[in-house]
Amino acid sequence: MIELAVQKGESLTKKLLSFSRRRALSPQVINLGARIDSLRGVLAQSVTAEIQLEFRLPKELIAIRIDPTELEIALLNLILNARDAMPNGGKIRIEVERVDTSRDTMPAELRGEFGSVSVSDTGAGIPEEIRERISSHFLPQSPSTKAPVSA
Repeated sequence: MIELAVQKGESLTKKLLSFSRRRALSPQVINLGARIDSLRGVLAQSVTAEIQLEFRLPKELIAIRIDPTELEIALLNLILNARDAMPNGGKIRIEVERVDTSRDTMPAELRGEFGSVSVSDTGAGIPEEIRERISSHFLPQSPSTKAPVSA
């Protein structure tokens, strides 16, 4: 029990440091679908009984290089935001798939095969008055910077 408590404390500390951006990233090659599948229990505990979690995970390996803690934090935050948008219940869908952007008009460094995680919900959506500010803390601060918005 003590060892488990220490491991949980270590994990929480890493997540908090990562969230505050004081921890160096530790990218690893992981199986994206399997990693998200391993988070089912944590994600289920983060929502109310009125919210149904639906997972659409591939059977085939989708190997990606990512910091697993960052992935977990991002996914958990998306689930918590979706939960908050559905106070009377609803559905959250988490879908993992392979995406090929080779033929897209993307810059060369963004062309190829990638792992994609999509999170959708049946919530009310983001109020119009705050849509422009949603990702502003991810962008360089300047008076002319506007956050990209996708509805």
